Amino acid sequence: MYISILIPDFQLQTALRAADLPAERPAALLDEVAVATNKQRGRAPVLQATPAAIAYGICQGMTATQAQARCPHIALLYRNHEEETLAQADLLAHADSLCPDYESTAPGVVTLCTTHTKALQDMDAHLQSIYRRITHATRLVVRVGAAHDPDLAFLTACQADPVQAMTGDASAIRRQLAPLPISLIAPPPSIAQVLDLWGIRTVGDFTALPKADLIERLGPECSVLWDFASGQRQRLLRLVRPSVDFSLHREMDYALANVEPLLAILQDMLQPLLARLTSAWLVAEELCVSLRFDSGTQHERRIRIAQPNRDLPLLMRLLTTALDPGMHSRQADPSTGSGTALVTLQSLFPAGAGGITHVTLQVKPSRPTQAQTDLFQPSLRDPNRLAESIIRLETLFGGHSRVGSPLPSVTHQPDRAQLSTFQLSLRPAPTGTAKVPSCHTPYRRCRPPITVKVTLHHGIPISLHSPMIQGNIIDRRGPWYLSGDWWDARQRWAVEEWDIQLQSGDILRLSKKPPEDWEIEGLYS
Repeated sequence: MYISILIPDFQLQTALRAADLPAERPAALLDEVAVATNKQRGRAPVLQATPAAIAYGICQGMTATQAQARCPHIALLYRNHEEETLAQADLLAHADSLCPDYESTAPGVVTLCTTHTKALQDMDAHLQSIYRRITHATRLVVRVGAAHDPDLAFLTACQADPVQAMTGDASAIRRQLAPLPISLIAPPPSIAQVLDLWGIRTVGDFTALPKADLIERLGPECSVLWDFASGQRQRLLRLVRPSVDFSLHREMDYALANVEPLLAILQDMLQPLLARLTSAWLVAEELCVSLRFDSGTQHERRIRIAQPNRDLPLLMRLLTTALDPGMHSRQADPSTGSGTALVTLQSLFPAGAGGITHVTLQVKPSRPTQAQTDLFQPSLRDPNRLAESIIRLETLFGGHSRVGSPLPSVTHQPDRAQLSTFQLSLRPAPTGTAKVPSCHTPYRRCRPPITVKVTLHHGIPISLHSPMIQGNIIDRRGPWYLSGDWWDARQRWAVEEWDIQLQSGDILRLSKKPPEDWEIEGLYS
């Protein structure tokens, strides 16, 4: 059984509640904002009106000036989006207290999925109880309808006064829904225009038309509309589920000074977080540990997981590696023995930070993914072991910005490269025919370059002298001039390069940098 709770004229009722006006007063809701000019407000059409205003002949589409002409003391209201949000939240909160499975169908409409198998008179009493409870709590007029289908429960609530339960066979249900206006099934504008030209005003007029002929003339969308109007459409509820917080905070009774108790606390915090992930059918994609010290400083560490999972021992190993890279090596060393002293935080964090007073552990969830391996691409045997090694390197070298994959920069400057975050997942193999690399003479760069003295003849190098390499130059190619960043005085660069061959047969790359600094950049093998 499905129960639909409907607040008729939802926008108007919330505006009345925000203005603290009684529902018996003539009032109209305008399609305009309160900050509009007087001329704009006078032309704004009426969206909804109270029964007292309708008694004066005020209807939807009439302008505000026309409404004031018919009822001079009418209250002109504007939509209050904040009040509408609060009213919808109140309605969802009451639905959550009545049933765990419910849907936010539309603004001012909530549908509940109940398992009640009571008799009809008991169901009426139950609906009356829901009506009184929500009306008293929200100070809004509501209607409650019950039926064996969610869409049918909504249509039942539209004609309830104030509660109603829809029963009977298909023909009896169709007769009960016949007086409802056709706008309740929300036909598309193109179809609604045609139905209006045909004189179709109610649900009964629409369902009286043959379904097959409607589909033939107006398209397949009419099939869903006809089933909806006749109470024969079956659908599943889009259930509202409260957001789950995948983070825990722990305030210490006393400041922690060692790593071992910190790891024990993190393990106690990680276990319930993994249980939440399991209940939500999610896995951990990233861990974030935030530590606050006595001195007020904070330390945050983010741990990327190569293959998202919910394995507690594996995640604890990654946490241990991120906080104390030497923990595993000390445990694996049998010479340390069982009486090894505890590792203090001062040896792992900046000096003067003090003890840890607050710990926050947050898990970034994700959907479990499974990818098929590629026959023509190497795969990682254990991606998380690689992630653990990268985490250890990041910890040792001072952060993730110091460990990554080198990428060439968009420049011709030699040896210019940038560091990007290391991608733990292999990229898919490019499609198409593989390009066969051309064969060149192997080139080995000197790190750092070798400083040399060069003898020139009319600007051409003829010999070089250095403690490591010296000799006469018997052949040369060049020079090649490179420069860049001329617009920045601090980063501008210029270089003159030569490929030379010594009398000994060695082939070198010789470069000249301003003003007269000659260096050997590398050797050709």
